[in-house]
Amino acid sequence: MRYLPTIPLLLAGCGGFSEQKLGIYNTAPNVSIVTPVDGANFDEGTVIVFEAIIGDDFDSSETLQAYWSSDVDGEFEGGTPPDPSGTLLYSTANLSPGLHTITLLVIDSQQESTLESIAITINELPDEPEIEIVHPTNGETGTENEPYSFVSEVFDAIDDLNLLQVVVNSETDGDICTVNADSAGIASCDGTLTVGQHLLTFTVTNSTGYSSAATAYFDVIALVEIDNDGDGYTENQGDCDDTDPTTSPSGTEVENGIDDDCDGVIDNNTNAYDDDGDGYSENDGDCDDANADISPDAVEVCNDGIDNDCNGSQNAENAEGCSIYYRDADNDGFGDPNAPYCDCGPGGPDGTFNSSNTLDCFDGNANANPQQSGFFATHRGDGSYDYNCDNTQEQLYPVSGECDDWGSNIGDCTLGTAGWHGGVPACGGVGNFLVDNDSCSAGCEFLGVPFCCVEAGPSYQSGTAQSCR
Repeated sequence: MRYLPTIPLLLAGCGGFSEQKLGIYNTAPNVSIVTPVDGANFDEGTVIVFEAIIGDDFDSSETLQAYWSSDVDGEFEGGTPPDPSGTLLYSTANLSPGLHTITLLVIDSQQESTLESIAITINELPDEPEIEIVHPTNGETGTENEPYSFVSEVFDAIDDLNLLQVVVNSETDGDICTVNADSAGIASCDGTLTVGQHLLTFTVTNSTGYSSAATAYFDVIALVEIDNDGDGYTENQGDCDDTDPTTSPSGTEVENGIDDDCDGVIDNNTNAYDDDGDGYSENDGDCDDANADISPDAVEVCNDGIDNDCNGSQNAENAEGCSIYYRDADNDGFGDPNAPYCDCGPGGPDGTFNSSNTLDCFDGNANANPQQSGFFATHRGDGSYDYNCDNTQEQLYPVSGECDDWGSNIGDCTLGTAGWHGGVPACGGVGNFLVDNDSCSAGCEFLGVPFCCVEAGPSYQSGTAQSCR
């Protein structure tokens, strides 16, 4: 560092100054084998725990690559990666008898490496049985909640093979199963393990009390980590139904009542989904599922250019802002007070709601209205003759007619009162109507009795109907 001040001078002497950057150089990982100590001795079949502390100036401890090996038995299989504190553990009972140089190689991301080694001795024990693990082999795994068959092969120089007992133990779960080998030396038993990596120890014991052990690492995979339906996703990767290959985070949502794309929403982006949250989907009758103010439950608004309630019409009965119109079926300009209709304009559903008044007393006859001045001999259609809507039935000829005394000449008579002969008929009723005519050239006699111009034409109108209004 004491030479750094001279660098700019040297550069200046070369015709110019160029910026120089000081590099930070990666160093090899730090490695220290804690246990066992160098020179340790172990009996054959003993489970030996190797522990080391590793670290690096660039990489976190858990990302470093670590490899244990023996110069006698080769590279160790299985084991766990270093934890964040840099502690690295490996256990085995499978080392061969003899002197071993145990080596730990640690490599960082820049391929810088450190090699640390110790020497240990494995003492050969006399008269012990032999055991070899058949299952699980390296790479075999189990599944959560599913039994697995643990299989080993044993041999002993003293005992019959079917007398040898094998105990399978998990460092995590404890003893899994105990079984005697068969006559061929195969010991097989089933057990279920918890999820995760297990250090399994298979221990065989003979009748003399000697035992041997073999170890293997075995991973039990959680169901949520298994792609059961082969769609490329496990439950931990977001597959919401790992029994259906059409359902996954990359699935296409279709209208079927299933969350096909596993986004937590069923049938979204289809006509069965209520996109605007107004309680109606397109299938439920929402004619604009992007607008929460438009649905079959919405109130129609007059003349806003929108079908608010999705009934197929932009304006409807009782819409907001509607006006009351009354039915004018007979088109006389007067409305029926008993037939109101609130609409955004005249017409209504059948085009007859056009009146803003309630003055029509009978909407089935255009002659029946408050402006009527005429009289009618037939009722307006409902039995009433109240054509001018004043709640009365006014008769055109409401009086009886009679003749005055006649003179000395037969047929010479005068009508004292014009009107109905023999009584005033009701509205629409027929009677004989006497009119004033005091000259009866044809004579005035009825059944031998002098009478007022019975056959004298207009003086006596028989069969006349009473007109009313």
